[in-house]
Amino acid sequence: MGAGVLVGKWNTFHDFLFEYIKQPFGKDWWLAQANKQPAERHPLLELCFCATEQLSKAITQRGAVHEIPATGTLAALLRLAYDLYLLSHNVGVQSVLVERLKKADQFWGAYYETTASGILIRAGFDIEFEDESDVTTTHCEFVAIYRETGRKFSVEAKWRTPGKTHFDVGNQLYSALKKRASHDRIVFIEVNVAQPEGTSPQATLTQVLAGLTSREQKLSIDGQPAPPAYLILTNNPFLHHPDSPFQQWAAAEGFKIPDFKINAPFSNLREALEARERHREMFAVMDSIRRHDKVPKTFDGELAIFDADHSLPRLLIGQQYPFTRDDGTDTVGTLVCASADPEGKDAFCVFELPDGKNVIHKFPLTAAEAAAYREHPDTFFGRYDPPRPWPFERSARSVRCLLQRPRHPIEGTTARTLKRRSGYPPTRTSFSR
Repeated sequence: MGAGVLVGKWNTFHDFLFEYIKQPFGKDWWLAQANKQPAERHPLLELCFCATEQLSKAITQRGAVHEIPATGTLAALLRLAYDLYLLSHNVGVQSVLVERLKKADQFWGAYYETTASGILIRAGFDIEFEDESDVTTTHCEFVAIYRETGRKFSVEAKWRTPGKTHFDVGNQLYSALKKRASHDRIVFIEVNVAQPEGTSPQATLTQVLAGLTSREQKLSIDGQPAPPAYLILTNNPFLHHPDSPFQQWAAAEGFKIPDFKINAPFSNLREALEARERHREMFAVMDSIRRHDKVPKTFDGELAIFDADHSLPRLLIGQQYPFTRDDGTDTVGTLVCASADPEGKDAFCVFELPDGKNVIHKFPLTAAEAAAYREHPDTFFGRYDPPRPWPFERSARSVRCLLQRPRHPIEGTTARTLKRRSGYPPTRTSFSR
């Protein structure tokens, strides 16, 4: 854990995070807040008290691992703990950030800064915090450097307070763009509106984008046209659904960046490829949000169902398994690749037989295994199998050679940025007490 060590007995990674959340704030501060009356408590302590009550109601057997749908309270607490853990492990938690988190009136703004940091760390960025002691000029929250390309970005994160009757985020955008930036800008904006589980965010996103588009020509900063920026719009409605499951989403949009808009049209596939390459860092961010939409339940990345019960049979690529062929003969084969149909609860496996031939065999999945496959299809069979890229990404060089003339416009080829980050399957928390 960075330069420190935390020792304890935890059955799940969520158990560890519920304990770890106290560490950055210090024992004295935590006890002082815990002894206050509910109306005077810090928001973080209120989250903890509410989370403890929710978890206690779910316990049916002491010492056993329980799994329940994540409420807004549980998700907010786990996400903050995980993002602080990532900061500690990668760059160290800054004392200035902790002090802001300790102040009740600055808590949610600082909370969202840790959210933005966590998103970028998981996407492959290094974080460099700005010099907060320099009061001679304004500056963004931090600088993010994408390791694959070395490209630097000035990052600002803005939390929109709940209870608004509209979906306009213009004030947050203006406040972010006022800050001095030494690099291309990334602005995170938390929309913060209610989103019950199972509902579509499309209507909300449409209204948010309309407000941003209307400002591209008229927004000015200190009498000058506002600068361009990559916008990462998120909706984490923890406060709207403290006791129930909810829907999260995120989307990327280019403010004054025409070829990075959700509905950006392209004359041909070559143009789409070139635009994707120009903005590859942002596509990495959105892909990471999609792949890392949930806080891990286990310490080593193992699927929770197998981590909790090691006696369960497991289909692992590279291992040998006995099975009966269609002609009724028994044989043993080495699993070389596999896929699954979670709806039909079947795994389709390719086995290499002792004579070198390959055969396909179908195995049934339990309901729990099918749910685990839905949640983690890329690691279900014991080896990382990343999501298949779009066909034009796999053969980009061939496409560039073949495309010689414009085709019909391709609407939104690079977009596909609307990501539901929970709800299928529902976000859940795994704990033991």
